[in-house]
Amino acid sequence: MLLYIEYRTVKLQKICNDFKKANCSWGDKIARKLFQRLSEIIAAECLAGLDYMPPTRCHPLDENRKGQFAIDLIHPFRLIIKSVLETDCSEDCIDPSLIKKIKIMEVVDYHG
Repeated sequence: MLLYIEYRTVKLQKICNDFKKANCSWGDKIARKLFQRLSEIIAAECLAGLDYMPPTRCHPLDENRKGQFAIDLIHPFRLIIKSVLETDCSEDCIDPSLIKKIKIMEVVDYHG
């Protein structure tokens, strides 16, 4: 079974599924990288599967973004995702190999 994707909002889903809308929202370079990343996510069996693609640099976040992961797009923009766990588990014990369902939260530069 491949990684299942949900979206935080219907608007975000429409943008992430339409290259022209993504291009208008974030520009050509970010839109192209976003669509590449979405293809890689769709092809993965679980979140840990992205570790085998070094350029994604999928990494857990902390502080006010605890429980979320960032995936590199075009610096400084990141694709922010959150696991949708089907079992009870605190955010501290998230094992990427168990994550088979994610929610795309946003495309953002959270550094500034």
